[in-house]
Amino acid sequence: MKDTTQSHNQETMQIRFSLRTALLGVALMAFVGAGIRWAVTMQHRSRTHQKEAIFHDLSRQNAALIAESDIYDKDKRKASRKAEAWHTKQRDLFIEAASRPWRTVPPAVEPKFD
Repeated sequence: MKDTTQSHNQETMQIRFSLRTALLGVALMAFVGAGIRWAVTMQHRSRTHQKEAIFHDLSRQNAALIAESDIYDKDKRKASRKAEAWHTKQRDLFIEAASRPWRTVPPAVEPKFD
């Protein structure tokens, strides 16, 4: 004698795939993949901004040492104070950008402070 409840349960356990289900699955995977890619890109951009902030902080410290030193002439110390202020501004900009990597950072060329 054949158990009809068992065969009925096996039939209901099968998943019916339709074109709609397949397209929905593909769209969902594309959405998840795009989200993962965006997250990785933002993490990379944040690390890049952190490195830029460190660079500008080191440049600021170097300019501060020159500005406070007595071995350089007055014009060099004055230029170093301007460089220190510019690098401080850039450092702060990149610290902010590292915490919000989806925002763009305007390109800046270091001016001549001579």
